[in-house]
Amino acid sequence: MREESLNRSGGMWLVSFCVTAGAALCGHMSWLSALAGGIGAILLYELRLKLPAGKAPGLIAAVQVLWLAVPLAVFAGVARDLFQDASNEIYVPLVVLALSWLLARHPRDGVLACCVIVAYFLLAAVAVVCVFSLPGVQWRWLSPSFDWMEALTALAIAGGGMALSTAVPGVKPGRAWRWIAFLCPAAIAAVVAGNLSSPLAARQAGAFYTLSRSISLFGVVERFEALVASCLTLGLCGACALLLHAGRKLIPAKGRDGVTAFLCFAALGGSFLRISPLIPVLGTILVWALLPQIKSKKDEKSS
Repeated sequence: MREESLNRSGGMWLVSFCVTAGAALCGHMSWLSALAGGIGAILLYELRLKLPAGKAPGLIAAVQVLWLAVPLAVFAGVARDLFQDASNEIYVPLVVLALSWLLARHPRDGVLACCVIVAYFLLAAVAVVCVFSLPGVQWRWLSPSFDWMEALTALAIAGGGMALSTAVPGVKPGRAWRWIAFLCPAAIAAVVAGNLSSPLAARQAGAFYTLSRSISLFGVVERFEALVASCLTLGLCGACALLLHAGRKLIPAKGRDGVTAFLCFAALGGSFLRISPLIPVLGTILVWALLPQIKSKKDEKSS
């Protein structure tokens, strides 16, 4: 029963992570590119689940920890973009990273429980936007198109699953959870493109947020985007918290607070940089998937 509950909570968080990443990073993409990236993410995550649970070797663990600053910077930058009218641009990413750092200091079960609670609010808000946007979908705007850069960006969501495997060793969300999680970004991209048209969505980094401004729940257009922005920010906090918690698992006990605080400060500065999507994508694949796999194969041969 305990293992089943843990796997269910892990699956819920994985869906929340992918929905957050999908709404924030994949809304402007072609649905076909997001779909290809999601399928690739499934394959990468399956590869990660085959690795033995436990800590990575010393040098690989150090690289994995330092690399966390890059996805943290990306998520902090997304949080800043959700509140473009803020009086000072540094406040929102600072609050997100500070809350994530505090949450990541709690035991595993506490972090996972908070992330699951956040997931319910996030999924409810995203579901409302998608469902009430369906009547406005123009099927002629969903003609398939493919872009390798967009597909690689969507592929980076596999980093969430890999971090989950590190933060909660032994957790294995069910196959249904994994498919739902990694295919959610493609569904979000399809709803956005069907309402805004692919050319218009491609010109807007926050295309899903733009879509939330135009939905109608009770016959009039409500100011729903503030609630969506708040829920997405909570989702970003949950994503950053589990990434930091994964990093803490790889750091000696005495240095965990200091190293993760350093990562947050580095991410805060990096959030103001315009990082090419190719950098976090290739780095995530290399650091969290390929390096541990190569090391594991070498250890098997040597033994």
